[in-house]
Amino acid sequence: VLKIFSGQLKDERVANAIKKTAVNTGDTVFYNAPLVIFIANDKTKNASKEDCVLAAQNMMLAAHSLGVGSCFIGRGKAIPISYLLNKFNLPVHYDITVHLAFGYSDEPSRTPPHRHEDTILWVR
Repeated sequence: VLKIFSGQLKDERVANAIKKTAVNTGDTVFYNAPLVIFIANDKTKNASKEDCVLAAQNMMLAAHSLGVGSCFIGRGKAIPISYLLNKFNLPVHYDITVHLAFGYSDEPSRTPPHRHEDTILWVR
């Protein structure tokens, strides 16, 4: 796969992710998360995608407030949409917009450094 698409892979992180998936037999998409959420949008409705993304952000913020880690999984798009629609019994005019993984992080949460007023830029 890398040989076929190597000219199109400008981002080395993408190439490394593909390599990792190719050589690993474990779950390299959702990393064995205890909870995976798929958020589907109705393609016939205005702003449906945006609503899904906002819902995902709220879920991730709520999880963080409870000490649960979350991750927006872009590589979930590799799962064929027809498979997911069939699996969740969704009509064909739906699309899976967001793939989220939730679980407890192996690393402690880092507190961002305190921002001093003199480091904030104001643009007028």
